[in-house]
Amino acid sequence: HLRALDNKVFKYVAPYAGKDKAVLDYGCGWGRATSGLQALFGSYMGVDVCAQLLDMAPKRGVKANLREMTSTQIPAGDSSLDVVLCLNVLRECSDDMCLEAFKEWGRVLKRGGKIVLVEQTDGSWRRVLGYRKLFPELNPKEEVRLDGIVYTVMVANPQRVKRKKRS
Repeated sequence: HLRALDNKVFKYVAPYAGKDKAVLDYGCGWGRATSGLQALFGSYMGVDVCAQLLDMAPKRGVKANLREMTSTQIPAGDSSLDVVLCLNVLRECSDDMCLEAFKEWGRVLKRGGKIVLVEQTDGSWRRVLGYRKLFPELNPKEEVRLDGIVYTVMVANPQRVKRKKRS
């Protein structure tokens, strides 16, 4: 069902895509969404903290710029990317880690860049509201139901986001 999720997500990424645009796949794993993103963007970079997943990419036929993150810093220059896609990664992270990630996304995104965040929320608006407390400008766009699992697609422009801690 993950391919079906990717296809739903791509409809929210596509309006910001183009051959002159660059995308970051944050938490790319072995590169499941890579080929779809490469078809939409002229430049692709995937990052993940798990070296084992990144090592699986060539065995699965993925040919892309995939990099291991050893800290919270994304290996990209300031204002160098147009879109950050984060697909089902932050759910297991602490508030502090989420805030650090969002700060870093703001650093690497160009002015007017977009964040597309997709997280498993299991239909709980309490979870969605938790993300909105951290990132008030996150706008929930759609709930995607696949095999009994509910994901929420949210989009934000980080230049307008005020970062807060959940209370």
